[in-house]
Amino acid sequence: MREDISAPARAAMFSEATSELMLYFLELVIPGGTLRFVNDWVNHVRGGDTYIGYQFTITLPDEVKEGIPIVMLRISNVIPDILGVILTLTDPVPVTLNAALSSSPNTTEAGPFSFNITNVDWDHEYVTAQLTYDDIMLESFPGFRVTPRTHPASF
Repeated sequence: MREDISAPARAAMFSEATSELMLYFLELVIPGGTLRFVNDWVNHVRGGDTYIGYQFTITLPDEVKEGIPIVMLRISNVIPDILGVILTLTDPVPVTLNAALSSSPNTTEAGPFSFNITNVDWDHEYVTAQLTYDDIMLESFPGFRVTPRTHPASF
């Protein structure tokens, strides 16, 4: 169930003009470390971690009746490290996304949302990646065996 956003965030959304920004904090977990970005021109500290101010956009999926919704990440390709790291990976890259106000970056307004980068496309300006949820339909159910030892009341 979705939680309510804070009063300052609600006031900023409903106001005709505001200096408040909704920031997206993005973490990409790669071998050897974590890349942290925020969609702002300056760096921000959140939870003791520094998020690098970097140009990226998140496109939320349309409401679909079938299939798994896909979120699109479009990030500037000016730092060659990003594309180089993503292209060398063979497993999906875990991604965490949080939204917070610029005046209170430690207060999460929405999230955390967990995704995996599953498909990457790039050109000279941008890296575009598909962010998908884990497909729970591939998980075994139940996650354990029903035996007299684990479920004595069933036998």
